[in-house]
Amino acid sequence: EKYREERKEILEKLDETQRLRNTVTISLALIVVLSLLFEAAAKSLLQTKDQYMRPILHVVFKELTVLGFLSLLVFVTVQTGIPQRISEDIFGIPSELIHMFHHVHMLVFFVMVAYLGIVMIILSRTRKTAAVWRKCETMVQEKMTNRALGYRSEKMVEGLNCVGMDEVQRKYE
Repeated sequence: EKYREERKEILEKLDETQRLRNTVTISLALIVVLSLLFEAAAKSLLQTKDQYMRPILHVVFKELTVLGFLSLLVFVTVQTGIPQRISEDIFGIPSELIHMFHHVHMLVFFVMVAYLGIVMIILSRTRKTAAVWRKCETMVQEKMTNRALGYRSEKMVEGLNCVGMDEVQRKYE
């Protein structure tokens, strides 16, 4: 009887150990896959043909690195046990400061997500505005060339009205 109980306990412990190993293995594999996907996306973004986007992307990746470092620092600090002792001295319970650290950690994550969203919105609007301005510049150059060559047309009499330019001006007024 005693043998069976001990055997059952050992098998349960081995089962838990195997479950733990599987969980750790799957977690590490997921981290590696996500890291590789992020690196591939970053590389393709940095190889963009738009020369004005590259410096912006470098700055974004720099900011992500700083926020990642801060998150790592918060995590390591919590794991050392120092915040628990400080929390015990200040609040009387060891978990209060840990909860604050977790809130800060989540706040840093949400700041990073908001930052990325804002940057993407600004980049999208900037690219659209630049396309409209390029179209207008082309029209102006054509009109100037026609004027220099002495051509007269009704388009020239209308002035320099670019399609889409009115919309851009209304947005920024």
